[in-house]
Amino acid sequence: MENKEILTVIEKNSSSDIDIPDPAPQMIEKALQKIKQCQAIVQKQLIAGVDYGTIPGTAGKSTLFKPGAEKLLRIYGLIDTYEFIERIEDWDKGIFYCLVKCILKDFKTGKTVTEGIGSCNSKENKYRWRWVTEKEIPQDVDKNALPKKTINGQYGNYILYRLENDDIFSQVNTIQKMAKKRALMDAVLSACRLSSIFTQDINDEDIKNGISHHQPQPQPQSQPQTQPTTSSIDGKTMIETKKLLTEVYGPKAGLEKLKGIKTQKELADLIQQAQKDKQKAKEETKAEPEEEEIPEEETIEEPF
Repeated sequence: MENKEILTVIEKNSSSDIDIPDPAPQMIEKALQKIKQCQAIVQKQLIAGVDYGTIPGTAGKSTLFKPGAEKLLRIYGLIDTYEFIERIEDWDKGIFYCLVKCILKDFKTGKTVTEGIGSCNSKENKYRWRWVTEKEIPQDVDKNALPKKTINGQYGNYILYRLENDDIFSQVNTIQKMAKKRALMDAVLSACRLSSIFTQDINDEDIKNGISHHQPQPQPQSQPQTQPTTSSIDGKTMIETKKLLTEVYGPKAGLEKLKGIKTQKELADLIQQAQKDKQKAKEETKAEPEEEEIPEEETIEEPF
């Protein structure tokens, strides 16, 4: 086909008769009202720190938690069903992969409202590797050749080393559940028009006590620096803070220290000081403190 013929075909396929039509003004208004309605439900019905979480010190979106997604299903009268689109289970090589579709249907009519896709595999960092202390490294492995990271624990800093997960087979069920969970989140965010509020980039189990492992982006020097107030601190962080303060200083004194806190920075400094005082008290009562136990990976519960 010559160039002129190719151009003729392109012109025909790009003609105005196949252009996407402009939506009617009433349709636009109706869609915007629906989005506002969904966002209002989130503000009134979902609980920060329980149904969704934020990362202090960052300007990123919040993350919808599984309890929040399940609550939205009940509010909108939706039921969820799942289909495994693709599954790889190589028990010899230890490779496992799941691609799952979540289908949301109206409980009364049975009509499909939307679908979501989620996947999970054993090559993801959280499943492929495990972090261990020096004494847990096998004798035939050179620790100097292993990737490592420093953790600020209750008894000071210590080093963890990364090893290949030699027990990936115990994670098969977790991988399947995680794929289903991600598909559910995708479907709920789509059905409830909440993609502008929540993100799927961060799993809720990766947010520990509302504290981010990412450093906040610095603001330009030309802009005035503002300190976030305690009103922006999620409920889960406040609960954990009160628990720590009452444990270290007692109920009355601990809550008294919290009264004067106005910003997240002041709260972080208070938590750090409380942890130091807690460590000091334990060192005074124990000649040799016990080694901190490394928490195991969280497991994902059944959707219902």
